[in-house]
Amino acid sequence: MKLISVTHSYGNDGAALTLLHTVHFWTTTLGWQVDALVGRDWAGSTLDAIEAAGMQPVYEVRADAGYDLALVNTLNDYQSVLELHDKLPVVLWVHEAESIIANAMLTPAQWARVFQLPRLTLFNSRWQTESVFRSFIYRLPTERIAIVPYGILPFDMPEAPCPGSLSTVESVARDHKPFRVAAVGRVNARKGQIELIEAAAALVPRHAIECDLIGSHADDPVLKSRIDAIRRRYPHLVLSEGERPRQAAMARLSQADAFCLPSHDESYGLAALEAARIGLPVILANLPVYAHVGWVDRENCLLARCGDSASIGGAIEALIDDAALRQNLIEGGRQLAARHDFALFLERVTSRIEGLLA
Repeated sequence: MKLISVTHSYGNDGAALTLLHTVHFWTTTLGWQVDALVGRDWAGSTLDAIEAAGMQPVYEVRADAGYDLALVNTLNDYQSVLELHDKLPVVLWVHEAESIIANAMLTPAQWARVFQLPRLTLFNSRWQTESVFRSFIYRLPTERIAIVPYGILPFDMPEAPCPGSLSTVESVARDHKPFRVAAVGRVNARKGQIELIEAAAALVPRHAIECDLIGSHADDPVLKSRIDAIRRRYPHLVLSEGERPRQAAMARLSQADAFCLPSHDESYGLAALEAARIGLPVILANLPVYAHVGWVDRENCLLARCGDSASIGGAIEALIDDAALRQNLIEGGRQLAARHDFALFLERVTSRIEGLLA
């Protein structure tokens, strides 16, 4: 099997990491050849990640290269579908949800064309196929659509070294005193970390609490001003060390007492499953996608009203005050995480790719 991977990102986001770990399996275990289409100005950690996954960088998709298919990773790269579909079979891997429709500025007819061209389109949940993208794909033959739920990414894939990073999640001691609530992801308005911070600030008079924001910060002056105002009032409330390599981020996450994903828009919320596997109780905004993943309020998570800091604060306080609730959610979360085995995910996605060429 010879593939070419086409995407705009090989960074630390969920779509890129899922691709990198999947390709690593294909190249090292199955012996497939996978090239990565790169820009001539790409360098540093991006090329390191490509090499670690076993891919070779190329600068163009040559007709005589003998590729069996092109894997276009993310709907954000839809332009590559339009450019490649008449040269070789295309597999489109859709990791996104509503935000891509709002931001890409395509007409419904243009979206329908994007989905008509791939030989196969991979989705991660029925929420995408039955709700978000239904009007663009409902006429497609069923064999051209595959739903492959995510698996929780392993921690042992080779990565670019990071000074001071830890090799395993278990190596971090949880020796802090305040109740620490962690959030993983780029800090921006859509991800909702400001509501988490405001919720925690309202609890300061009653509880020792801190928020750990694990991720890079968007260039948003208004959001920065709101966060800075809370930091001036409560200097020790917000912890933030920016974006970190995956192993270091997971190690940092393991220091928390709870995990909160207050995002206003998610296509799956893989970070919540990672937190559950580590053994943290999970708080989620009440987005419709989570029911398709398997999250159930008060069985394996607490659901808070999306964008409502008071509701998020109530969920945090419930965890602080109720040890039995914390333990029940930890156990329920671990059971859900166990259903997202990465080996099973690899088996499913590989089978769908192989089936195209059978």
